[in-house]
Amino acid sequence: MARPKKNIDEKKVLEEAQRFSTYEEIAEQVGCSADTLSRRFADTIEKGHTYARRSLRGKQYDLAMKGNVTMLIWLGKQYLGQTDKAYQDIKHSGGVMIVESQKDENEWLAIMAERRAAISDGNGRG
Repeated sequence: MARPKKNIDEKKVLEEAQRFSTYEEIAEQVGCSADTLSRRFADTIEKGHTYARRSLRGKQYDLAMKGNVTMLIWLGKQYLGQTDKAYQDIKHSGGVMIVESQKDENEWLAIMAERRAAISDGNGRG
């Protein structure tokens, strides 16, 4: 004989999901296992998580539309494919070399070592 179903407040499950709570966190709040929630309330939890994402995105949009520069940049990167591509001029031997500044420190050191070697060899190219 199967044991009786535990009485779980679906409204509480939904409220917790709308706060981005995990299955484990919700389970602790309502007094059951995460597996029980997964079996019985997966749709409810997904609905709550969807609501939370939509609400957060709406607040971010509102901030951006009020002129929050940080949020405008972040949303542009997320939804418009915009990126930060900063460039830096490095002058050597009268020429200019354009390199992306997003390189890590080791890449920069290797580039600069190559430039110094080229200059000291007298060819000045690069």
